[in-house]
Amino acid sequence: MSGFRLPAPGASSGAPPALAHHLAQAYRIVEQGLNSSVQNGQDYEVGAGKIWVTSPDGTRYYITVADDGTLTTNGNPTPPAGTVTSVAATAPAAGFSIAGSPITSSGTLVFTLANDLAALEGLSSTGFGVRTAADTWAQRTLQSGAAMQVTNGSGVSGDPSIAFAAKDYIGGLIMTWNSATSLTVTTGAAYIEGLGRVLEASSAITKSSLSLSANTWYHLYLYDNSGTPDIEISTTNPVLYSGTAASKTGDNTRRYVGSVRTDGSGNILQFLHDNNAITYLYDVVGTGRKLSGGSATTATAVDLSSVVPGTSRSAQITVTNGATTAALVTRSPDQPSSGGAVGPFTFLTMSGGNETSTTYHPVSSSQQIEYLFLAAPGGSGAFIDVLGYRYTR
Repeated sequence: MSGFRLPAPGASSGAPPALAHHLAQAYRIVEQGLNSSVQNGQDYEVGAGKIWVTSPDGTRYYITVADDGTLTTNGNPTPPAGTVTSVAATAPAAGFSIAGSPITSSGTLVFTLANDLAALEGLSSTGFGVRTAADTWAQRTLQSGAAMQVTNGSGVSGDPSIAFAAKDYIGGLIMTWNSATSLTVTTGAAYIEGLGRVLEASSAITKSSLSLSANTWYHLYLYDNSGTPDIEISTTNPVLYSGTAASKTGDNTRRYVGSVRTDGSGNILQFLHDNNAITYLYDVVGTGRKLSGGSATTATAVDLSSVVPGTSRSAQITVTNGATTAALVTRSPDQPSSGGAVGPFTFLTMSGGNETSTTYHPVSSSQQIEYLFLAAPGGSGAFIDVLGYRYTR
């Protein structure tokens, strides 16, 4: 049987001399596989998975072998017996120590981790093991840095990945109107100037029971709230720091996400946010109408800033020329010859007779456009309604 070997020839088996021969012969029978054909007179008898041995004094013993090779006699473990004069174990130069060596009669060897192995065993968190000094280890994780984004920096969920992250990076973080007093920002991530890395919001962030001032712009900022991504809602304007990316003025740990406007009762105007475009879901002729029955024949500014934020230079508007015959033109005040007669550039030209056009129209840095009729208009005049806007973030 595997797992059991007889003592070397001439070595003591540890059994009484009168029984030693019988035990040795029985062990040989065991090694032959409990072969029931073995015959050896009345001293040995094979049956029921056991070998029965009759000692000279007439005592009957049985020997069995377990699957792991352990011998038992009458149900008690019976390892090959013997004695030693000295058994010693030698530890390596470093890694673990051994106590209780040598054993000269009986005893226990105790192995204890030491040095670097003990330090590694003492690590209790997750991440990469780093040897910081002799016999000293610490755990580290890869961290995102300026323009570099690390995913799974500890390696717990898989291999870490490192990707370039531009300083103006932003993805997801779509604003959702829930009610007149509640907003949600979806999952996403954005580079934050003050952190010097990308901050990821893996769960949507909802702000409820908001108490806001009337007719006011509020700006949403992503920030790290003691290790948890969060949204701050503030009246402080954003300021550009890289490309189209903006931080909160005076606090570059806040990354600009978008803006919302309240009405005369402090309610958030209902909107739909799609990437970098906002579409209002309000009564356009009411809240969105910024020019009604205009009749100017010189370039006249129309202020859209109550529904178009400072981060927008393009408003979605509907322009209606209600004049009987006079042509209507519009443009941004930033175009040449603004504030006077029609310059060499105009954005929109419409003939009379209630012609209507809906388009994204450029606005000035103060969110204004200009209009004028090329002749005295008859009829109902000009109308401009704001449907939404595109903005940078």
